[in-house]
Amino acid sequence: MDLNATHMFVTVVPAGSLSAAASRLGIPLPTLSRRIRELERQLMVQLLERSARGVRLTDAGTKLYEQASRGIEALLEAEQAIVSDQAQLKGRLRLSFPQSFEPWWDLLAAFQRRYPDIQVHVYSTERRVDLIEDGIDVALRVGSIVHEAMVARHILSYRHVLVANPKLVERLGVPALPDELYRFPCAVWMSSVDAPARWDLAGHIIEPKALLSTNDYHHLCVRACVRSLMMC
Repeated sequence: MDLNATHMFVTVVPAGSLSAAASRLGIPLPTLSRRIRELERQLMVQLLERSARGVRLTDAGTKLYEQASRGIEALLEAEQAIVSDQAQLKGRLRLSFPQSFEPWWDLLAAFQRRYPDIQVHVYSTERRVDLIEDGIDVALRVGSIVHEAMVARHILSYRHVLVANPKLVERLGVPALPDELYRFPCAVWMSSVDAPARWDLAGHIIEPKALLSTNDYHHLCVRACVRSLMMC
């Protein structure tokens, strides 16, 4: 049975006439009349008695209306529920973040303000995770895409900034040229143990001999403040 034609038939009954139902459905009257007749031919019964004063249900039409109207109503309620859920996202979101990278936390806070009904679980690690095996919905990482099979989106851009502990600058002086940085004890952020440290200072490349390299930003900040290191 044609579901669309059945929906049209159910709309005709409370409207009282084909013309009123056509207006309510936003379709031409000839189209509605044709679809109702096709439904009657399909079921091999007359559903409506037509007259100048409107339409009246036959016995077969009454039975179909009683059954179909409940089904149509249930479908409309289901459609409304889906639309409502899409408008107000709910559920649980499992994320994997790098440790101690503050821009992620700002991003997450903004997301939760926008979608307060989503429960968020964060698993912090720098290692590559298996999204299926580890039960992760979205993994946020720093760097380029290293696996072509990954579905990735660019979230934000950032750049490293060269900073120094004031006590270190007081002791060794303010460097006037990039090459003078080689006499400063340095700490660097590195995504890989074997990756060389490289600082691009307005096109001047410096490869400092790092006393400390780590992929933990919080550790870098603490060491720069407490141990008088220059870091980037």
